[in-house]
Amino acid sequence: MLPEVEIEKLRIILKDGFKKNLSINQIEVDIKDYMKIPDRYIMENDKKILSQSAEVRPIAIARTETLILANQGLIKTYEENDIKEVSWLAVFSDRTCPICEGLNGQIMTNQEYLIKRNNIHPMCRCTALPIQG
Repeated sequence: MLPEVEIEKLRIILKDGFKKNLSINQIEVDIKDYMKIPDRYIMENDKKILSQSAEVRPIAIARTETLILANQGLIKTYEENDIKEVSWLAVFSDRTCPICEGLNGQIMTNQEYLIKRNNIHPMCRCTALPIQG
């Protein structure tokens, strides 16, 4: 949802943030400082509707991308330790979506988990628990 030049800036910010062990909030600040993040709109009934303002998008991007990469690293560690399946672990709060609630406790392969996890929604806080085989 960003122009290629902004995507490349984001890659650099994330890579630098991980190397420096920056927090999600610190990465958010870098996104605000170095990128041009526009409002995000969706079309609904032939009307353009604001789905996410430019003010909140940096934290949404920082959280989403950080958690995607953290989960990819987690699955890689599991695979290196011969763990082939995981159980979906939802983080329950007033922000937990019905999809994540429904997936909680489901057992799936590592790759099934990554595919679902990366296609759920922005700012998903769910993770995976290893299933010993």
